[in-house]
Amino acid sequence: MRARMLVAYLAIAAAVLLAACVAPTPAAEATEAEEPVAAPKDQPETEVLAPTDWYDPETLGATWINLCADDPPRYGGTIVSTAAARGLEGSGWLSDTNNSYIFNQLVEAQAGTYAIVPELAESWDISDDLHTYTFHLRQGVLFHDGSPFTAEDVKYTYEVFAHPESASGQSGSLANLVGAVAFQEGEADEISGLKVIDDHTIEFHFLTPEPNFLRSIPPNDNIFSKASIEGIPFSEVGTTMEAIGTGPFKLAELVPDQYYVLERNEDYWAGRPYLDQIIFRFGLRASMATWVAALEAGEIHVGAQASGTERIRMDENPDIALVGAPFGAIFIRPNHLNLADIRVRKALLYALDLEAIQDGIWGSEAIVYDWFMFDPNREWMSPDITLYPYDPEKAKELLAEAEWDADRELDLLFYYGDDIHKRVTAAMQQFWADVGVKVNPQYVEIPTLIERVVSDDDFDLLYGCCAPMVPEDYAARYRCEVVPPHGSNTPRYCNEAYDELAVATMTEFDPERRTALFNEITEIATDEVIDMPFWQQDRRIAVRSDLCNYRFFLSLGAYADQLPHTWYLKE
Repeated sequence: MRARMLVAYLAIAAAVLLAACVAPTPAAEATEAEEPVAAPKDQPETEVLAPTDWYDPETLGATWINLCADDPPRYGGTIVSTAAARGLEGSGWLSDTNNSYIFNQLVEAQAGTYAIVPELAESWDISDDLHTYTFHLRQGVLFHDGSPFTAEDVKYTYEVFAHPESASGQSGSLANLVGAVAFQEGEADEISGLKVIDDHTIEFHFLTPEPNFLRSIPPNDNIFSKASIEGIPFSEVGTTMEAIGTGPFKLAELVPDQYYVLERNEDYWAGRPYLDQIIFRFGLRASMATWVAALEAGEIHVGAQASGTERIRMDENPDIALVGAPFGAIFIRPNHLNLADIRVRKALLYALDLEAIQDGIWGSEAIVYDWFMFDPNREWMSPDITLYPYDPEKAKELLAEAEWDADRELDLLFYYGDDIHKRVTAAMQQFWADVGVKVNPQYVEIPTLIERVVSDDDFDLLYGCCAPMVPEDYAARYRCEVVPPHGSNTPRYCNEAYDELAVATMTEFDPERRTALFNEITEIATDEVIDMPFWQQDRRIAVRSDLCNYRFFLSLGAYADQLPHTWYLKE
């Protein structure tokens, strides 16, 4: 599913992993280097496209796209960005949940919607029992080295993702593929449930119904060239593979720890990108002050997520656009093995004044997020779910009933490295202390976090993004059988009545009966506090206003590097 082992554990998806959903960990600031200069190229002179139908009028005023309605697309130009790929930074390609400059995925989530649309898969068929997905692949697609893209590349890519030694973070949820567990345990050389029918057709066969598989693919699964990675040990493929994809840009130059240059892919299947080159500078995102200054000076075109006073200042600068929207949900995932008493989990929620934290820390950057916001149109969330308004006296009563040990200390793990989340977790710590619960917030890096979350009892509370966003997430995530390492049930929640309902939703296609099942599921989920949702963050990426068609990918994932072949510069 969408939450591959890491993303699943963190709820990720979208995201692991993720930039997306996951704020970048502070890193050492890049040493100053001479700005790379684009080499002259033999190419057509800059040309302006006909000013007809280059944008959808319905997107006028949308915050998730920097639309230049008065300036039609034009070819040419170089931009500078801070959004370096993790693989080229040296931290691994398989943890790079999406780098759509270099790679493509099978399908993508359409910007501004929850719709799944074709990418490398032109179309697909789903069996009536939801056990088999057949993908019909796009023909004529070439990798950057000139080799053809085929179903063998898709099969091998998913075998890399599924293998535990690759540390992709995806082995758990791919275990539902037929033959995946045998492959993971070294009893088979391939995953038998990945069947190549011909060069442009591949089938995914699952042990149990997978109603949400299409939503789990984007934006997690970049498709790699089998020829470029076959033979590399699974434990090394994420750090030693070459940057060879089918995407709109290909690697032209790399200076480690300083910058790299992507140039347009003339053979890109979706058409020649407008931009000639994109230069990515390493390390700028580690310091907001550094990248903001560079953006305001016009030295770079793409910054990072803006917050605090810098966000306010940039919002008033006509040369800068803040592109984004509310997305996902910041939540805490309690470990039900360590917090088995439901009264304690409820007390932790009643103890928090979320509005005060929003007003004092988040400001306009987040809104309080309750369970109803998973389903704003009330299409599948029960109207009778349990809510937890701020009530410290109620929290104290519940803790007293549970005979809570005031000397016990809970570990609250979080993986965001930026200041705002440190302040938020510190505020939560104080609210809990006020009702007699000691909590120790701990920032941990992703590899350590995975190790602790995989262990049944090595964490108490996990703070991160993102809570369930579609109804199928409930059935996929919280059944007894999908606990780590072969599933996404990080809370270790187990309820046989819940499981019966969740399994029933997978095979029930009558809309009214299916909605009724999800109503019951959500009543159980909220009453038993499987998860604790808190805020929906209004994420805004700061870019130069002359970079047109730059979009915050507001869909199942929030990744601003989507559709870079459509970006262009004003004259």
